[in-house]
Amino acid sequence: MAKYTQKELQRFDFEKEGKESLYIGNYLYLVWRKKEKKKVFQFRFNDRKKKTTFKRVIGELKKDKHDVAGISLKEAMEKAKMMTALYKEDKIDEIDKIAGIYKKKNFNEERLFSKLFLDYMENFRSKKVAEKTAKMEMYYFTDYLKPLHNKDIKLIRKSEISKLLLRIQQKSLNKKTNTKIKDGYNSYDTVMRVKTTLNQFFNYLVNKGILDDNVIKDIKVDSLLPIKKVKKKKDIETDLNKLREYYLKIRFYHKSLTGFQRRNFQVSSKYLTEFMFLTAMRNKQARLTKWEYVDWDKNIIVYPADVVKKRREYVLPITKRIRIILKTLKKLNENIGSEYVFFNKRTKRHLTDIAVSRILQNATDDKITSHNFRDILLTMIKIHYKHDFNKIVLVHQILDHSKFIDGIDDVYTQKDADELINMRREIKLSPFVKTN
Repeated sequence: MAKYTQKELQRFDFEKEGKESLYIGNYLYLVWRKKEKKKVFQFRFNDRKKKTTFKRVIGELKKDKHDVAGISLKEAMEKAKMMTALYKEDKIDEIDKIAGIYKKKNFNEERLFSKLFLDYMENFRSKKVAEKTAKMEMYYFTDYLKPLHNKDIKLIRKSEISKLLLRIQQKSLNKKTNTKIKDGYNSYDTVMRVKTTLNQFFNYLVNKGILDDNVIKDIKVDSLLPIKKVKKKKDIETDLNKLREYYLKIRFYHKSLTGFQRRNFQVSSKYLTEFMFLTAMRNKQARLTKWEYVDWDKNIIVYPADVVKKRREYVLPITKRIRIILKTLKKLNENIGSEYVFFNKRTKRHLTDIAVSRILQNATDDKITSHNFRDILLTMIKIHYKHDFNKIVLVHQILDHSKFIDGIDDVYTQKDADELINMRREIKLSPFVKTN
């Protein structure tokens, strides 16, 4: 039985008492690490036969009941009891496993976290995501995942990742150079993105047969972090009459302009905004549409993997209205000679995202952004097909959402894309998308 209680150990002042360690019982000590200002449990067994003292650190004492990184007195006592029995049987390797130490003879360099993660980024991930996303994930690897670099991937446990995510939140909040720090910032999103990066990496290892199971898939960030997500109210427009009104304002936006505004207006930006409304396509992917992607005979636009966020070929059927938009822009482009469908007549390059945001700001009274087209479509389909799980999953896949296409061998076809048009027609979301 322990000589002290958990609270007594938490309150014990080593510096005031002039001690470096405190004997608790059953070969278990509480040790004060002055430099780190930490109280850690240590197992010490005085071996009279060998005339040595065998020592192993068990873990840091919990600071309070919310501290998930430390261990309680009860847990430390149980581990010390197990270590005593194992030491008497001369099972040092088993003791080292309990203490989280792994001998070099059991170490497999091919299973090193850092090696596998770099291979994953170079040979798989960089081909699936945009360059910006890959850079961000490498930043997480170098800045936040250092404690895992020299770990054997098969020995990493859920509890270890949970403790790491807690430390990441604190580190992100304390970072003086963090430009994101503002009112309401609590680093929740940073932790969530790191966890997502790790989750996708572990799923990749499972698919490769390196791991049997993804040990971190069940980690719930909401229940883990002491500082929760700052929830922002998000209004999604689901009134069909209002959406039709917005569409018509976008479609005939140029007619509302006069004088200088009309003369300097990039008409292709109006068509780009309308195109995004009808297709629910990502802003960047739509802006990068080239004439070479358009197949007039098959009536489709085929986006190659390198311009799609999820790095897979994307097929978009050409509806009646989209065909009119393309033919109009083709005619306007005869004197410009731009390779892009939605071109800037002065630079011949593709339009910037500001072109769309300005139109939406005026046409919808700043109530809709370019990404909201995707949110509106998904919300409307979820409302209309609430009992049809397969259709909702199909829409997620068509919209290229990570959760529904990462880790599976998904083939995107024109049949899937046509299905989305049929769904939109059914719920009367797009009365202007009649096919040829």
